[in-house]
Amino acid sequence: MLGAVLPLNLLAPRATRRFGAPPVIAAGAATAATGCLGLLVMHRDSSYWTLCVQLLLMGAGLGLLVPPLTAELLGSVDRSRSGLAAGVLNSARQTGSVLGVGLFGAHRPARRAPRRRARGARHGAAL
Repeated sequence: MLGAVLPLNLLAPRATRRFGAPPVIAAGAATAATGCLGLLVMHRDSSYWTLCVQLLLMGAGLGLLVPPLTAELLGSVDRSRSGLAAGVLNSARQTGSVLGVGLFGAHRPARRAPRRRARGARHGAAL
């Protein structure tokens, strides 16, 4: 993922100047979502390279998405409130990560044991 995140992080400001922030953000989100959706069709016999392609797509999408999104957020508030805006953005990212991992962890083992699915879904929903 890092192999895609870093170069696209460096290219994202140029793309934002040329096309504007909303299209670059949308392209990054669509690319990351494509990588995530590709992971859904993976199975035990999938090759390592198939996984690498999906992870590279996710990294490329995040590399395009994060810089203009952060710039737009911080540019939309007064300078005196930029620290607060950065804190809110970071808190939202952390919360989203925790919820994503918690919900995925609650539903993933459910394929093996249907009873655990219901219990895991309740725990995931409680998060």
